[in-house]
Amino acid sequence: MAEDRGKEEEKFDFTLEGETVGYISLDQARLLAIQTASETSGNYGGQYQDVPMVFEALEAIDAEDFYTITLSFRPQGDFSGTPGREQFIIEKEGTVAVRQVLSLPRQRGGFPLLSVVLGLVVVGVIAAVFALGGSGDYGAPVTVAIPDETPVPTEAPRPTIAPTTDAIIITPSPTVASSQTVQPAREQVHTSTPLLTETLAAATIKPYRPASATSPGLSGTVVRIGSAIVFSDFLVELALTADEQIQGLSGRLVLETDTGMLFVYEMQRKHTFWMPDMHFPLDIVWIGSDCTVADVTLNALPPEPGQANQDLPLYSPESPVQYILEINAGEAEAKGIKAGVGVEFLGGLAGEYGC
Repeated sequence: MAEDRGKEEEKFDFTLEGETVGYISLDQARLLAIQTASETSGNYGGQYQDVPMVFEALEAIDAEDFYTITLSFRPQGDFSGTPGREQFIIEKEGTVAVRQVLSLPRQRGGFPLLSVVLGLVVVGVIAAVFALGGSGDYGAPVTVAIPDETPVPTEAPRPTIAPTTDAIIITPSPTVASSQTVQPAREQVHTSTPLLTETLAAATIKPYRPASATSPGLSGTVVRIGSAIVFSDFLVELALTADEQIQGLSGRLVLETDTGMLFVYEMQRKHTFWMPDMHFPLDIVWIGSDCTVADVTLNALPPEPGQANQDLPLYSPESPVQYILEINAGEAEAKGIKAGVGVEFLGGLAGEYGC
């Protein structure tokens, strides 16, 4: 979350151990990440959907304003492959700001069924030749036809991973000192010009896509901001799925004037954005479910050369929102876009997403 650099520095009390009162510790952040992963399944794809997982903390980094926790995860029970990796960014007040899957578990290579079948065929033919044709003068030679067609391989059945009855399910209950409280997650989600370059929007937050809607890209999808008399139109690209929202505008070299990217969510939350892999500054227009501008973030800057992702500022609105519009920096101020201004979806957006 972006801080107000201009206001007077806040003062905190400290415990005897030197930890700030009201902040969770690194150990508590690690425990919160494991608890969150255990209670709410991540975006693990169809292969591992609803499969109970075992989680283990691999790495824990203490930055100035948040913790970065990396977990390994694998299916419960016997598993001989490589575990997957999942990363959490947790604010020091105890809020899970970002959750993303870095890699999925990988099983070891399967049994070479086709090679075995071909080998058995050859061995069988040779054995038949010796058994039938090697009987001396007691019988006529026997001609054995070697098949000239390669047997059609059949697909080996994929192993089904099922939870075992003696598996240990991790449901940790953190013990927190009386002066420290692990707060429930605020209305935030990592998306967009994403908090990290690889997945997930939070598993509990699904992008809002009506059954009748397709992703029309830049073809006639317009966001109009302003009154019936004075307004500005932006031709927008939609970010509806978790992958689209995580990628956002990261990696692009330019954004045309009067264009942007619209992020659509199922419900209002205090979504959190950041600017990794960006090459130009943005204005972020935060839009409530009542189709009015709730807040505007002006001139969110791209990273400086060599700046680590963990040092990037985080941006959130003052109040929960359902839609976020990213446009070129300077356009919001030039076009008079501010809190309280009305928003309307036109063209391919009309009637699809609520405004």
